[in-house]
Amino acid sequence: MTASERLAFARQLESALAARKPVQDIARLVRSVLVAQRAPNDGGGQSIIRTVAERMEAHVATGRTVVDVATDMQKLLAHATSDETVELLAELMIGRERMLATARQYFAGTLRRTSFLSFVAEQPWPDVVRQRVSTMPDAELRVLTVALERHDVPTLERAMREAQ
Repeated sequence: MTASERLAFARQLESALAARKPVQDIARLVRSVLVAQRAPNDGGGQSIIRTVAERMEAHVATGRTVVDVATDMQKLLAHATSDETVELLAELMIGRERMLATARQYFAGTLRRTSFLSFVAEQPWPDVVRQRVSTMPDAELRVLTVALERHDVPTLERAMREAQ
């Protein structure tokens, strides 16, 4: 997958988000990706676009609106520097509202660090992301939280790169 293909999909998502009926346009776009890019039967890798489409479809079923998920994925695809970054941050971005709510509780003192760490451990994020977030000092965790609030992909990328 090239950066231009990733950006083209991000532009398609952006157009769907701006449409008069964004839910239908996003659903149509996701379906078209899932149909056009069949999952490999040989166990080989699949395109990052198909992976993102699958994650969007799965997480919409959990109650997040298709517009919220598409917005998060569009920002990630448009600003990530590589497919690896998209793979690393996709689940974090999809679950960002829950992460933000939990982090706010932690910073407000209504959630203990151990409870916050339990939350992090239960997330479907890649191991490196869970490990990095769970070892962040509060100052870095605040930076991460602000970056998630603002869809600041470069800051999120830097925070995760420091872990590798």
